[in-house]
Amino acid sequence: MVCLILTLSSGLRAQDPASLPAAQVFSEAQRAFMSGEFETARAKFQQVLKANPTHRPSQHYLKIIDERERRDGGLGGKRKQIDAITIDRIDLKDADLGSVLHFLKERGEESGNTQINFVPRLPAGYLESRRITLSLSGMPFPEILRYVGNLADVVFKVETHAILVLPANAKADAAPGE
Repeated sequence: MVCLILTLSSGLRAQDPASLPAAQVFSEAQRAFMSGEFETARAKFQQVLKANPTHRPSQHYLKIIDERERRDGGLGGKRKQIDAITIDRIDLKDADLGSVLHFLKERGEESGNTQINFVPRLPAGYLESRRITLSLSGMPFPEILRYVGNLADVVFKVETHAILVLPANAKADAAPGE
C-alpha cells in the first residue's frame, strides 16, 4: 500500500508549481483516507479534482471510497445502525471520558449488533480529565452520545467507519442528536 501511495502522489508532484496547494490537499486527503476518515478524504479528493479534473489518483481514491460505501451501506447505513441501538441501562459515576467511550463501544456493539469505533481527535490528556456521572435507562444511542457530549464538552461526528470525538468548539458537521 505504501508503494501505491508514493506512486500516486508522485504523479501530482510532476505538475507545475502552481499545483502546490492541490498537492498539499491531496496529501491531506491521503492521510484522512489511511486513518479511515472517508468523508473527510472524499471532500479533499473532490477539492483536488476541482483544481485538476483529470487527476487520476484522486479519481482512483474516490472510486475506492464509493465502493466501500456501497459495500458497507455508506454513511446513511452507519447512521441508521447507530440510530437503531438502544442501551437498557447506564450508571456511570465519576468515570473518565476514555472509560465512557470504551463502555459505550461494548454496550453499543452488544445491543446493536454493529461495530462501533470511536476515534478521539482531542488534546492530550482530555480523555482522562473529563469526568462523567450519568444514569439513564432505555435510551437511544444518539441521545446517549448527546448527553455524554454535553457533559464532556465534546461532539460526535458519525463517519462511514467510525465516530469521531471532537472538542465542542469543532461543531461543523457534528453528530447524532444535534
